[in-house]
Amino acid sequence: VRTVRVPLMGVVKKLQATRLASQLARQWNIPSNIISARDIEAHLRAAAQTTASDLPFPLLQAEWHGVIEPQGISSWEQYRVASRVGRGTPLGARQRKALWTVYEELYRRLRSCGETTWNLLLHEVTRALETRGPQFNHAIIDEAQDLHPAHWKMVRALVKPDTDDLFIVGDAHQRIYGRPAPLSRYGIETRGRSRRLTINYRTSREIL
Repeated sequence: VRTVRVPLMGVVKKLQATRLASQLARQWNIPSNIISARDIEAHLRAAAQTTASDLPFPLLQAEWHGVIEPQGISSWEQYRVASRVGRGTPLGARQRKALWTVYEELYRRLRSCGETTWNLLLHEVTRALETRGPQFNHAIIDEAQDLHPAHWKMVRALVKPDTDDLFIVGDAHQRIYGRPAPLSRYGIETRGRSRRLTINYRTSREIL
């Protein structure tokens, strides 16, 4: 039996989650030079040119931002079976392979420059956590509606699974990023354990 020494508790919001991911990436020598969307577009255009791709650039962009980057797909085996629910036009294996040829070159360019994006960094840190083990026994997740799928995957890997390991607070009506997804998809089970708060403590009267 191996004893893992981990901090007792962490408080996680979207900003803290990305900062923590950056901190762990530096600690574990994971490339953490975050580049802009414009830089990614330039790299993608160069990758398409290098591979002599005749695919429409809007398709390359849409598939990258809608499927590859959010899911942290890093290999052809993953992309071949990746879910594209809600993406509209289905893609056959041949089309996916043609797309992946470009993304493979894009990844090569990013690695050679030591560059990445926030989503990719979160996925890389998650993979490292799955190898190294959790860093917290418990965590409080505040403003949960702002967390992306990549954040939730990292949170699950960050905190040791146990009874009452996560305390999650959020307001879905304030969601401004992306679409909601069931937390069970990320290994976080809330069925029968959630409670709706009905008192608004933000008003002056309730605070008083």
